[in-house]
Amino acid sequence: MNGPASRLLTRCSNATVFAGEAAIKPVKAQTSQTGETVVMEEAGTGTSRIVELSLRENAYDFLNESLRFADRATSGENSAWKFAIVLASQAVELLLKARLEDEHPLLVLANPDKGNSTATVDVPAALARLAGAGANFDAEDVSRLHHARRMRNQFAHYNVRATVDQLEAAFADLMEFAHVFHLEQLNGELHDLLDEDVYGIEAAMMDRFRRSLLTYQGSEVSRSLPLELLESQFALRVRFGDVVLDRIRCGAPEDILVGQYDGCCGDCSAVPGQLHVWGCDIERCPECGGQMLSCDCDAEWEWADEIDEWRTGYGAD
Repeated sequence: MNGPASRLLTRCSNATVFAGEAAIKPVKAQTSQTGETVVMEEAGTGTSRIVELSLRENAYDFLNESLRFADRATSGENSAWKFAIVLASQAVELLLKARLEDEHPLLVLANPDKGNSTATVDVPAALARLAGAGANFDAEDVSRLHHARRMRNQFAHYNVRATVDQLEAAFADLMEFAHVFHLEQLNGELHDLLDEDVYGIEAAMMDRFRRSLLTYQGSEVSRSLPLELLESQFALRVRFGDVVLDRIRCGAPEDILVGQYDGCCGDCSAVPGQLHVWGCDIERCPECGGQMLSCDCDAEWEWADEIDEWRTGYGAD
């Protein structure tokens, strides 16, 4: 903004907000869940506000919203698939640009030699530039990405005719590309950057990934395991005849490997605080103290009332 305008700065986990032309009075400062400093200030009336997001922050916002629309779509609101696909496609484009920015900020521009041009690269150009910088892409992933983006372009610019299965498959392809690309090129699991309320639909989409193995919570697991792990969180107790006991959580004092975890359970990928998957080698029986999988106790899980609704929503058995 021009002149010595006062500014309102709000740092809210994934956005910086400025406002000017007003007297500023700081209100509070705190640390967000991401470890980011949150400064809350207030201004007088007549302020203008600008939201500022990095390429990565913007991509994560698009991904979270795309998953929420996918959640609605899998619950029967078929028209929500168009928003899920359009938002996920935009998120992938932003992630590609974020990786280019890591190489050099000018690589994000379509014509970096033209000083006044702010047009940015499209997806084919971004893929080509990243390949030139040494990035390796699976040919099938790229093919599926282009197919999903063509569907996105139809939604944005033309008529669309597709089955629900085709729409869901296109969305799953976008999510698979985003997950693999983020892990290999942006040095971290995408799952860790998503909001907790979309974990269920994320796991359901993972179950549709082309790859049979994927990285989840620090371990290489079967693509079906994330859904099984989330489902297992609804079995809080286990019954032994007339006796009902709480299950022993990963990392609890009674857990077999308490204090020995390197981030997560090496068998089922549960992280400390989560419940293990049924049949996990590590879960301890709360009745006898032995390995739940092999002990002689006649154990039966007690499911929470919400499990049927959850299974219906995410296709779990």
